[in-house]
Amino acid sequence: MRTLMDNGLTRDAIVEGVFYPAEPEAMVEEMEELVRPFFAENHTPRPIALFLPHASWTYAGRLLGKAFAKVAQFKGLFSRVAMWSRVHREPQSALFLPESSFFATPIGELSLDREAYSAMHNLTGFFRTDEFAHLEEHALEVAFPFVARYVPDARVLPVLAGDTSCDLMRELGRGLSAAYGGRWKDVLFIISSNLSTFEEPIDGSRTADTFVEQVLSYNIDELIEAACRDGASHSLRLLLPFLLFARIEDIQLHFNLLGRDSSPVEFGKCVQYGAFLISGGTYDATYG
Repeated sequence: MRTLMDNGLTRDAIVEGVFYPAEPEAMVEEMEELVRPFFAENHTPRPIALFLPHASWTYAGRLLGKAFAKVAQFKGLFSRVAMWSRVHREPQSALFLPESSFFATPIGELSLDREAYSAMHNLTGFFRTDEFAHLEEHALEVAFPFVARYVPDARVLPVLAGDTSCDLMRELGRGLSAAYGGRWKDVLFIISSNLSTFEEPIDGSRTADTFVEQVLSYNIDELIEAACRDGASHSLRLLLPFLLFARIEDIQLHFNLLGRDSSPVEFGKCVQYGAFLISGGTYDATYG
């Protein structure tokens, strides 16, 4: 089995100073302002996963802050973070693993989970190591600083999907099982997806409403079935790998909607955002 050795490569941040502050002190101050209002909320379920938006903190920061306020209450439980999203470029039928061993943020570097990387890399099929995909993509980076501050010392595995086809998402589910099957209790899973693309508000709201209704009312088998139907949203497709993993691991999932928001309307279009805390099973402990 191939095991990744530390190659010393660091993925530099590409949207610092644009999507979030580049100066460490300013960034920490903004994160604390985003997180602090939600620290006082009691009886937070122990997170297994987060469903998060990816955008400038100006638009999505409140939702990111609320989600990581929940995680911070349990941060001692997490030593690994698995996170994935889709690329914002021409689709490809591939799952892109990073070449870098470290991921820069203004407050320090995150370290790659080499064990999880090796487990996925050794699967035949759609997984490939492609640093360029990660260097060009912001979707996971906007959460990196929150992970660095509120899940300190955790090793991370960022994965980018070339598209959200059902087959590719099933393959990513297989990768999650290879990397974390039977040993997921210290893992925080992060799914990064907006609830709509940049589209007219009425269309985007309809897409977002459908997704929210599905995850709050469907059981896991119904969600898996819906995710594989033609026309399923990117959000539901990106959730599919985790649903498949949870079914194999017999985790009874509970979705808690943390909030919704949208970007300002520009040229008659906007993006819908939402965040969920996902808990469940016998690990649905509460804090406070």
